[in-house]
Amino acid sequence: MYCKTCGESNPDWSNYCSHDGTALSKPQSLQQLQVVRQDATFCSDCGAETKGADNYCISCGHTLLKFEKATEGKLLVQPASTPIQFGSFSFSSLLSKNVLKKALIPAITAFLLMLVLNYISYVSINNFYEELFKESMMDSPLSLLEDFSEGTDTTIKPLGNLFGFTDSVMLSHIISPSYEAQMESNFISDETFTGKLSVHFTYILFMVFPMLALFIGGILYRRKNTTISIQSFLSGAIGIGLIYSILLTVFSLFSGFNYDFQMNDEGTNIKFNIDTSYSFFAAIFKGFMMGAVFSLLGMLFSINFRQMTKHLENLIPYGGAIHQGFASFTRGFLTLSVIMVIILASKLNEWKSNFIFEWIDVPGLSQLLEKTTVFATYIGIQLSSILYSMLHFAPLSLKVDAEGESGEIGYSIFSGFHYSGSALNEDMSGLEYFLSFTNLDLYLKLAVLIPVLLLLFAGYSLAKSNQASFQSLAVFSLVYSLFTAALAAACAIHIEGMMDIMDEGKTAFNFSLAVSTIRVFISSFLLAYVIGFIGSYLSKLLPNTSK
Repeated sequence: MYCKTCGESNPDWSNYCSHDGTALSKPQSLQQLQVVRQDATFCSDCGAETKGADNYCISCGHTLLKFEKATEGKLLVQPASTPIQFGSFSFSSLLSKNVLKKALIPAITAFLLMLVLNYISYVSINNFYEELFKESMMDSPLSLLEDFSEGTDTTIKPLGNLFGFTDSVMLSHIISPSYEAQMESNFISDETFTGKLSVHFTYILFMVFPMLALFIGGILYRRKNTTISIQSFLSGAIGIGLIYSILLTVFSLFSGFNYDFQMNDEGTNIKFNIDTSYSFFAAIFKGFMMGAVFSLLGMLFSINFRQMTKHLENLIPYGGAIHQGFASFTRGFLTLSVIMVIILASKLNEWKSNFIFEWIDVPGLSQLLEKTTVFATYIGIQLSSILYSMLHFAPLSLKVDAEGESGEIGYSIFSGFHYSGSALNEDMSGLEYFLSFTNLDLYLKLAVLIPVLLLLFAGYSLAKSNQASFQSLAVFSLVYSLFTAALAAACAIHIEGMMDIMDEGKTAFNFSLAVSTIRVFISSFLLAYVIGFIGSYLSKLLPNTSK
């Protein structure tokens, strides 16, 4: 007899696993009961009408199954129309024509829904910034361009949007643009300029659009494939992820920005070209990963429309550990985000009421702060993504490398600032004083309690379900650290460029503001394992309230 949690071999007469204490089912008990569907057309709990293929009420989730004595030779669970299937599966059967056929409509629906959500967001943001530009410059960009054309007697086509709807879609999938510019001019002297710029920056809030769309796509997939098994879910998630990534890759080919400008005025010749492109391979990889992960979550949620990863406890080994790892990360990040948004909104309202911003002469700042809730939500979630990574003993680093000089300024919640290269201690003295004077450094240290308490609870929960083995804690820590490191990678800011000016040579520069992804992964894994172990040990000290 093998343990369903750790796989340890145990004698047939064992009641509990000798390695981790998981309760074991005896083979003889498997021949005493069978599960059958109740002969009723209405739910006994809420009275809603049921169908013959349902195992659970679609209105309230109440079970429509019952146990009865089995005849000799029958197993514990008789196959129903939508059984929960356990055991091993074949990886070769995860993707087939039938799976792709079932995944086609959910994947297309998710992609179209994602486009709609991105478009609504883009239009609202674009209209806001256009109004902001008009109030700041007293004119629209198109009018300014027309005035310039008339003044130089040159026909210049409208610039369009440097950041358009297609860029918003790419940004929501953490796909960064690459810019390439070329210019020839004899304005001062005959000179040629070429440059390349790669920018990595993501608004974390934008990622909600594909997440939500794919989550709904997973629910739609389950409507045509009602089997509850890990093989069914994985094959559907892979199918949706594959189709979604193909659609996103095709979309990326038409994304970006291209503009040509030429001017010939009284002997002055200027030619300028700028082009934006997106990585083909990044669209495939990131589209597939997001499509598979979030459609899988939608499928799990559709089982009873109340829980997601908790269903993994009944589907795969170490399912409870995977659930606790994902749940701890999600709860921690959401808790920190809510706290940050509330603090920012209250501070902005306080500063506005005290007329503090009237002394700051920044064009459009007053209009931007009128939308306090929206502004606080955007900034609060973005800051939370950086702070949550820092809460795992990983410093935030600002690195600059330009014209042969490099410098780094780092900040850790527990050790403060550190400097290297051309960076000087005096550069951050004012900020150090501000952090200590406002007690922000103390609040950041207290924020570490958010992941610590959640990891303690996760370890405690694993022990209460007899899944707190060393292997389970390792799986739990791995899942938690993977999601934490992914968040750190998504919120990082990287700018890398190169300029080539005739007669001056090439100049390269790099700028980054990020928390090291590798360091976050290692530190969050160790923290989750140690705190999870302490939480599992606490379960032995605290009274058992379930008895």
